[in-house]
Amino acid sequence: MVYDPERHHRHSIRLRNYHYDLSGMYCVTICTSQKQEILGQVQKGIMELNQTGDIVASEWEDLPQRFPNLLLDAFVVMPNHLHGILMISPPIDCPAPTLGTIIGAFKSLSVRAVSSKIGEDGCKIWQRSYYDQVIRSDSMLENLRCYIRENPAHWPIDPENTPL
Repeated sequence: MVYDPERHHRHSIRLRNYHYDLSGMYCVTICTSQKQEILGQVQKGIMELNQTGDIVASEWEDLPQRFPNLLLDAFVVMPNHLHGILMISPPIDCPAPTLGTIIGAFKSLSVRAVSSKIGEDGCKIWQRSYYDQVIRSDSMLENLRCYIRENPAHWPIDPENTPL
């Protein structure tokens, strides 16, 4: 296939003119490759993680050990994606990591952990990129926490999650 800049141009989904290395709160959604349901299943409104989902959740929870300026808030691992709220605090003695650096490290670490613990070398878990929202108010934070908490209960009625 010949490269066509009009057709193959990737549009950034980042907030224009926003510096993602600033301290602040963010909500991210990271989807699995081709939205495959490889992290577990929802049963009666409750997310039941499989081995891969457990590893992914553990790697997410371990991120503050790697990034001291990072605090985690609400998160949920779903069959084909992860929603998480995180806060990057002002740096103390080192440059603050960007949101992209943190998400890139998470993806890399989780793939490596799944590969070593399950024995699937070169497994592709995540799709390219991620979605983010800059959290700008307490009410937005509460709404996102509620959305994350209730995500498993809404799984069966979400048209994006119904099997083909």
